[in-house]
Amino acid sequence: MKRFILILHLFFCVSCTSDYDESLGNGYFFVATNKNNHYIVKNDRMIVGSNVSKYKMFGIYTVGYREKPTKPDTNVGSSEKYGYFILNISDGLLVEGLSKDAYLRKIEQFGIAEARVLSK
Repeated sequence: MKRFILILHLFFCVSCTSDYDESLGNGYFFVATNKNNHYIVKNDRMIVGSNVSKYKMFGIYTVGYREKPTKPDTNVGSSEKYGYFILNISDGLLVEGLSKDAYLRKIEQFGIAEARVLSK
């Protein structure tokens, strides 16, 4: 029941009150519900929680950085895995909570070395 309420709330936030959203492809969206909270969602479900402070697309990969929000959205649950993340929008694989060094190793492993630009 809690999950249903969370999904319903997130749907409301995404569909009715978002300040901004952008399609990332394959049903994924970057959504800003207010100036302090930014998410990546798919099918009204939070995939990467608040606060995505920067992101960039590299083919099937969305890479970015997630920092602890200054004013967290207390109505929506979010993991504590802050740091860099890599999301494969083709198969849904998400690697999150990466340090800069771990991020640089992962992008090499995934063959997206051009994503180094995000780590500067």
